[in-house]
Amino acid sequence: MSQALISCDEIGHSVSRAFAYGHGATLSGWLRNYDEADARATVAIAVAHQFGIAFADGWSLLQRGHAHACRGQHESAHVDLAAGLEVLEQSGQANGLRSQLMYTWFMSMTAEAHGELGAPEKGLALLPEAIALIEKTGARHPEPSLYRVRGDLLRSMGLATEARESLEHSLELAKQRGAVGFALRTALSLVELDIEQSATRANQGTLEKLRTAFTEGSQTHDLQHADRLLARIA
Repeated sequence: MSQALISCDEIGHSVSRAFAYGHGATLSGWLRNYDEADARATVAIAVAHQFGIAFADGWSLLQRGHAHACRGQHESAHVDLAAGLEVLEQSGQANGLRSQLMYTWFMSMTAEAHGELGAPEKGLALLPEAIALIEKTGARHPEPSLYRVRGDLLRSMGLATEARESLEHSLELAKQRGAVGFALRTALSLVELDIEQSATRANQGTLEKLRTAFTEGSQTHDLQHADRLLARIA
């Protein structure tokens, strides 16, 4: 990804730079590298502002807001999340289906950010629209993430039964699609829920199997988290 960004900088094509840095921020955010996500999103926002690329602007504002929320920068996170949603809603009217196809992913990310900001109810309120949009567009790639985020938000509210149902649905969707990264992240949430409910063995085997599927990336956040959880419940 870094080489792709260097190439975009050398070429200097504004639209390519805005979207390349936006995608770079998405990747960094997914890997829980929030400093890098913040830096890449900031470049994308600057380019998008300068050249009026609304979709990339809104998308990258949400990415930066999510990164700030996860780093505990609550005030700036609120500002970016609100601005990003406003820009996306406006650009969605102009860009139509193109924006709608990504909107479910944006809602998942924004809902997760609200959970980090201590407002899980606000995050949950975003998800019914996102789930309905999946049915409308058929763009189901964010679906496992949506249900994981929903489960995590419910868990943070003490609604363990509802949280488990949502997380188990997320895990099943991820397995059906061979989305091992999504499955691993959901399994982490399920094991954390098991620990809270003193049922530490319930999903241990699932997490162990998913962890061993990864032969690279041992320094990434999710794999280190998996190693810590497995050591804790061993």
